[in-house]
Amino acid sequence: MNKVILIGNLTQDIELKSSQGGTSVCRFTVAVRRDYKNANGEYETDFISCVAFNKLAELMDKYCRKGDKIAVSGALKITAYERDGEKRTSTDVVLHDIEFVQGKREEGERQRKPKISDLASSDIPF
Repeated sequence: MNKVILIGNLTQDIELKSSQGGTSVCRFTVAVRRDYKNANGEYETDFISCVAFNKLAELMDKYCRKGDKIAVSGALKITAYERDGEKRTSTDVVLHDIEFVQGKREEGERQRKPKISDLASSDIPF
């Protein structure tokens, strides 16, 4: 089973792009605070790369902004590639679902959607 669940904050605004095949995609990072403090008495944070496709990517572009606290679930995907003759790997969480964790924004700010779920499995490209 390959399942990842994260709760954290978006580190940047969502930027929606289209692939050559017309698929909507957005890549972003979620900052997730660890549950324990380090030797200096401070919480450490992990920055997790995520990607969403099609309807989920479009909904995130419409409703998500930098600093929003979200809960995401998905699958871990490791991709091997070569750049400048050097072999590399990248690790991303491919999203299946997202929920907003923080409360409503002040009036006049972007409208919020309380939950994004129940998307068709055909919206996920693997």
